[in-house]
Amino acid sequence: MTTSITPPDYAVHGLVSLSEFLEDRVVFRDLQPVDRRYQGFIQCARDFALDPSDIPRKTDPDYNKVAVWIVDHMQEQRSDTEIQELLFVGDTRGSDLVAFEKMITYADWKGSCFIGDEAVHEEPELRWEIHPLLVSANRWSLIAEWIEGLAEARMAMDSRTAVIVDIDKTVIGAQGRNHQVINDARVTSLRKSLEVHMSANFDFQNFRRIYDQISRPEFQGLTVDNEDYIIYICLMIMGGVTNIKEIGDLVAQRMSFLHLVRWISTKTDKPLVMQLRQLHDQYQMCTRTGDRTPFKQFRRQEFLETTGRMGIHSSPMAAAERLESEICITQEVRELCDWLNERGCLLLAMSDKPKEASMPHQRWHKGMLPVHRTPTHAVGTSIRERLDALN
Repeated sequence: MTTSITPPDYAVHGLVSLSEFLEDRVVFRDLQPVDRRYQGFIQCARDFALDPSDIPRKTDPDYNKVAVWIVDHMQEQRSDTEIQELLFVGDTRGSDLVAFEKMITYADWKGSCFIGDEAVHEEPELRWEIHPLLVSANRWSLIAEWIEGLAEARMAMDSRTAVIVDIDKTVIGAQGRNHQVINDARVTSLRKSLEVHMSANFDFQNFRRIYDQISRPEFQGLTVDNEDYIIYICLMIMGGVTNIKEIGDLVAQRMSFLHLVRWISTKTDKPLVMQLRQLHDQYQMCTRTGDRTPFKQFRRQEFLETTGRMGIHSSPMAAAERLESEICITQEVRELCDWLNERGCLLLAMSDKPKEASMPHQRWHKGMLPVHRTPTHAVGTSIRERLDALN
C-alpha cells in the first residue's frame, strides 16, 4: 500500500528585496563587494601577489583565499572578534560545496554547509552526510532542522560566525520550487541576444541541441561551466569551424578556453562569417584581459529578463501560481537570514553570476535597481517559530 505525500503548504509573505537582510554585502563573479566600504579581489590580489587579470571562480584553486580574505575584511569593519565559523547555504554540490570545503580548510574554521532542494514527490528528508559539515535536504523548510542540529552540536551562530548564501536557485528562485523561472529568463535572454547578434531567423532549436551536449560534465575541463564559453563553442560548431568530436579531443588535451580562442584564429581553412568574426574578435579581446564574461549583450539581456520576472504580479495570487511565473525570494532562507542577523552573524551573498547580469548598466539600464535591490514576493513555509525556540 502506498501512502500519499502531503505537498508543501506555501504562503506568500509580502514584497521584499534581498537587500533588506543582506544590504549591499553581495559579491558577484568579479569578487568585488557591491558595498564599496569593503575591499575585494583587486586589493586581495596585491596582498597575495595574484594575477589581477585572473579572477578565480568557486572551483578554482585561489578562490578560497580570496573569499576568506573578503570575509575577514568585512568582519574587521564591524567587530574586533575574529571569524571562527562558516555557515554556507546553497543548491549545488559542485561549486557551492567545493567552495565551502576549501574555505574552512584554508581558514581553519568550523562550519556546516546546507544544500537545499524541493523534491515534492519524495518524503521529506534531511541527511547529515558528514556531521555537522554537510547536510542535504529535499525540502527548503528543513533548513530549520539543520539549524536545530547545529545548536545541538554547540555551534555558536553569533558574532564569530560568517554566513554565506548563494543567490540564484537558493535565496531567489529556489531549486526544485521556483528555479524554472530563472531558467526561463536565461533561455529567453540567450535566444533574444543570438537573434540580434546572428540573425532574426537564427536556428535556436539546433543551437539548444548542441548546447545541451556541450553543457555536459565531460566538457567542463574546457568550458569551466561558464555559459559565455559554452555559447561561443556552440556557435563555432554551428558555423562549421569545428565539431563536437574535435572539441572532445581538445578537452582530452587539457586545452584552456583562452587557447581554444587562439586556436580558432589559426583555422584559416574555415573562414568565419561576419557575425561569427565579430563575436570571435570580442571574445579574443576579453579573454586576453582575463574577462570571463565576453558575451556582454547576453548578460545585459539576462539582467533585464531576470528583473522583469521579479515582483511582477501586484494583485493577490495563490503561492503555487506565483511560483510558476515570478522569481520569488525563498521565505525559509529569508527568515533564517533575519534570525542570524539578530544573533550578530556576518551575512553576505557570494555568487558566480556575472556582475553584468546582476547590476544595471549605467547606459543601458538607467533608473533600474540591481537584482538584490529589486522587490519581489517571498514565498515558502514559515520556520520562524522553530528558530525563535532556540534563543
